[in-house]
Amino acid sequence: MNSKALRYRLFGTYLAIMAVLLGAFAGVTYWLFARSLYWDLDQQLTAMARIAALSLGKQKHPQIDLNDDIWDDLEIRGVTLEWFDANGKPLATQGRRRSSLPPQVSDSVQQIGQLRQLTIAVRSPDIQRAGQLQGYVRVSKSLRTVDELLEKWRWRLSLGLLTELGLCGLGGYWLTRQTVQPIEQSLMRVKWFTANASHELRSPLTVIKSNIGLILNHPERIHAADKKRIAAIAWAADQMTNLIEDLLFLARSDQTQQIPHSAKAPLDLEPTLKSLVESFEPQAQAKEILLTSDLTSGLYVLGDIAHINRLFSNLIGNAIQYTPKGGRIWVTARTQGTQIQVDVRDTGIGIATEDRDRIFDPFWQADEARSYHSSGYGLGLAIAKTITTQHSGKIYVNSELGQGTTFTVVLPLSFSVMS
Repeated sequence: MNSKALRYRLFGTYLAIMAVLLGAFAGVTYWLFARSLYWDLDQQLTAMARIAALSLGKQKHPQIDLNDDIWDDLEIRGVTLEWFDANGKPLATQGRRRSSLPPQVSDSVQQIGQLRQLTIAVRSPDIQRAGQLQGYVRVSKSLRTVDELLEKWRWRLSLGLLTELGLCGLGGYWLTRQTVQPIEQSLMRVKWFTANASHELRSPLTVIKSNIGLILNHPERIHAADKKRIAAIAWAADQMTNLIEDLLFLARSDQTQQIPHSAKAPLDLEPTLKSLVESFEPQAQAKEILLTSDLTSGLYVLGDIAHINRLFSNLIGNAIQYTPKGGRIWVTARTQGTQIQVDVRDTGIGIATEDRDRIFDPFWQADEARSYHSSGYGLGLAIAKTITTQHSGKIYVNSELGQGTTFTVVLPLSFSVMS
């Protein structure tokens, strides 16, 4: 993962955590505020019901004397008081009439629609008639005021949450940059050292290869016992040269940097892939592997020809390396809308599910790959992904251990080249 991707991932994780924490805080705050409003409302209804119960005995004929000033503003406050006799017959109402149904006695405040309602039974305080039911008092209040307060509170919480999240985002971005900056500097130093060390190793390797070439040009001067040793030196020099070239490529490349337009050239992938398949046929035949291709026409891209060749050479070579004797490899290419899809499928050893996310990391190899092919360095797929990204494409892998592997490369189709 490059430093820029790491920075965005850290920032996204930090922002997500802060969003969850702030959202939870806002939710708990809203719940506590709503609970407090309803609790206050229930206390008011309980107090009013008890006060109204005292006036139930003040009956004038069947009606209650309601000249008390305390009931004057009930309708304005959205409150309704209702008095009933012991049979549930309405005696009087103060405020807006809410219901003509007989009262239902409840021990606690109930919510009916948009009303908060409490009904209590009133019993005689007279010692001789202690406990005798005198009637009922029902007090109701509209929840409109509570709903308006909760609506305002929701808007305030939402605005505050967005503001705090924005401030946390700004602070988190700054902190993320400060955190990643030392990592970026370390990576730059590693890339600088790798590039310079690889470049410096080129010269002695060139000398070694040149001298080996001179020796091999005069086989008559080579002692029979030394031929295998010289051949091993030549093979090791070639391997070291390939490793240095791969290291230089990765050190000088940035996976997020696109290739400049001036460095791109029109390219038809059909003959390119066909030529690559033909060049790998001797290696495939040596392992009795059947290498076939199915390529459609019109596979035009803009890109660096050498890099495109290297991309698919790595994938085909990788398939040959990890496909056992008698296996098969298919190379297919076709257009899909505005994209070109190239698949390299094999019947090789496959990749375990837990290893798929790491196969594009430099120098990483699965245990199965190391035991099957020990001469590789684990740079081929890292280079393939780098080249694909630099050409505005994507690379995917689909594999099961022991069932083979399919690498899919998706590149943008160039209509300018087609025209």
